[in-house]
Amino acid sequence: MLKTRIIATFIVLFAFIFNNLHATPLPRAVGDKIIATLKKLNGTVVYAQVGDFNCTLHGEFNEGFDENAPDRYFLEYVGLNPRNSFKTLDIPIHPPKAGPYESSGFFGCIEGFTGANITIYKDDTVLDSAIFVKE
Repeated sequence: MLKTRIIATFIVLFAFIFNNLHATPLPRAVGDKIIATLKKLNGTVVYAQVGDFNCTLHGEFNEGFDENAPDRYFLEYVGLNPRNSFKTLDIPIHPPKAGPYESSGFFGCIEGFTGANITIYKDDTVLDSAIFVKE
């Protein structure tokens, strides 16, 4: 009887530990950042991990914008998001600058955006492009 009880206890303990190991999400390093430096536009886009599942996006471009027309400028993350206009993303333009802009609430974005390409367009013309790298 004691032997059966010990075996049952070990089975329950093993099942409990095994179940919890698979159900626990991997921790993310809060404070980690990835950055894309756009040389032609003299600007940067930074993603920062601010919580286990939340990130913030911050960007600013210091040159290369010749008119205040946010519906003619676009930002695209290759392979991750479709092309979005500056108007849709609420990125202000004050020629020759654009930004600063900030947004938050992305789910696990550091891993998903590392190595991704970001491209800035005016209509269909590429203004600049860069790759996100870990800072």
